[in-house]
Amino acid sequence: MLSIYNQSSLYKIPRGKCRPILHKEAQQSKFLVLLHLDVAIQPEIVEMLEKIRMALKLNTSDCEYLVFNSPIILSDWQRMYEADNVLVFGAVGEDLNIQYILQNYEVYAFDSYKLLLVNQIMDVYNNQQLKTRLWKSLQEMFS
Repeated sequence: MLSIYNQSSLYKIPRGKCRPILHKEAQQSKFLVLLHLDVAIQPEIVEMLEKIRMALKLNTSDCEYLVFNSPIILSDWQRMYEADNVLVFGAVGEDLNIQYILQNYEVYAFDSYKLLLVNQIMDVYNNQQLKTRLWKSLQEMFS
C-alpha cells in the first residue's frame, strides 16, 4: 500500500479488500489506529493523530495508521500487527466484521487486545467534548 499523506505513516486499505494486504512487513504494534473515511486526509488530522501518539508517550514505531472505506476483517489486521490496542474512528461493528453491537468510547477487552470505537475523526477534531471523551477512554485503554 502507498502512503496517502506526504510520506506519513497513514496507509489505505484498498477498497473491497477484506483480507490484509501489507504495505510493508508487519511488525508488532502497541497501537493500531483505523480510520473509516471516504474523504481525503487533511493535515490537521495527521497533526491530531500525532498529538494522540505523543500524549500516550508512544514511539512512532509503536503505531500503525490505516484508512479504509469498505468493510474489513478487523481481527485479521489486529493479528497481523499483533496490536495490543486498536482505536477505530467512524466505524460500527459490521464495518469491522464484528457481530456485536459496540458502544462508542467504551473499551472492550478481547483475548489478545483492547478495542475502542469512536466517532468520525473530523467530528472528534471539531468537538472538544468528544476529544475529552476520547482522551478518557484512551487513558482507560492504556492503564
